[in-house]
Amino acid sequence: MIWPFFEMKVTSLLLLIILLVSACSFPVNEPEKPFKNLNYQEGRLVYEEKCQVCHGKKGEGTKALYPPIASSDYLAAHINEIPCILTEGLEGKIIVNGKDYDTRMLPHEDLSELQIADLMTFMLNSWQMNEGNFTKEEVRKLLENCKE
Repeated sequence: MIWPFFEMKVTSLLLLIILLVSACSFPVNEPEKPFKNLNYQEGRLVYEEKCQVCHGKKGEGTKALYPPIASSDYLAAHINEIPCILTEGLEGKIIVNGKDYDTRMLPHEDLSELQIADLMTFMLNSWQMNEGNFTKEEVRKLLENCKE
């Protein structure tokens, strides 16, 4: 009579160990930066979909083709032009962190004002940068400058 009871305890213990080991073996995706706000998180999704292929997962750029966004002196100096660059694209030589880039950036005309604001919030608060948030209203005003 003791054997079936003992076998049931061992089986239960083994199942518990298997469950604990399997639960601990799933990777946890740690965010690069602690959660700031919904705009940051939504902007991260836009970046992953629209920008990451060229500018890299960590904003590091792609060799000599596409410039970095992380710690970019160009981004800092042209922050008010970024909504226009995103919607109209960019052609011609630019200098980013002392290096020349001359690869055409295609326009992302499909981005809404909110998506641009979220994207800018993400870019400005990622990769050891902490530069603030952009709102849809601010982007709308900046986009008016594109037409001039």
